Parts: sequence; structure tokens; C-alpha cells
Amino acid sequence: MSFPEPKNLRLMGVRDPGTSQERVAVKVLKACDIGKYAIILAAGSDERFFPSTTCCWFPDLEADAGDFISLRTLGTRSRSVVNRTGTKTHIISWGLDAPVWGEGSFPVLIYVAAIQLPTGNRA
Repeated sequence: MSFPEPKNLRLMGVRDPGTSQERVAVKVLKACDIGKYAIILAAGSDERFFPSTTCCWFPDLEADAGDFISLRTLGTRSRSVVNRTGTKTHIISWGLDAPVWGEGSFPVLIYVAAIQLPTGNRA
């Protein structure tokens, strides 16, 4: 199964996996609201992966081309910092209790084009 790649963001990979500093690095290719994107934890291969229920939907935030997103697994403080080049790094804290990236797991960047919630009774 193949999917089109998101056009505004590029998943750069996981940095320092398995440590308290682990993070997912994403580069902003074109200005966008990152709140339309999410990272899910998956296992398997590029051709056949199995998503888990562990997901981080990015907050509504306008990011400019050239900016970076650093999704930190641990911690609770999110912020944006200006880099020496004038771009920004948007640090997003996922707030999990332990590192999640290791052998056999990898992040999947998804573009959330549409969602639907049930009407009436949501049970």
C-alpha cells in the first residue's frame, strides 16, 4: 500500500532514541499550520507498517518554511526558539513517561485532511 507524502513537512528521523533526550525531527518545507499533522508510533517496514494507538497530534501553530519541529517524547513544556539563521525550532513536548523509539519502531508523519466524529450517542 502506498500513500502520498505530506508536501509541507519532511520527517527527518529520530534523534537520540531510547534516551531521555529522544525526539522526532521534522523540517518545514512550506509555511503551514502544523496542527494538521500528527506523528504516530509504528512498527514493521516501510512497505507494511502497523500503527499503534500512540499518537501526537501537533498543536495549531503557524510555521514558516525553513523552521524545524522537535517532538520531544518526555517533558511537558512546549516552546519556540529562534535559531541563529533566523528560523525557528518549535519544541513540542509529547509528555510521555518513557522513551518509545527503539529497534523495530519508527515514526510516521500523517497529514490529517479530514476527520469525522459520531453524532448523537458517542458510546
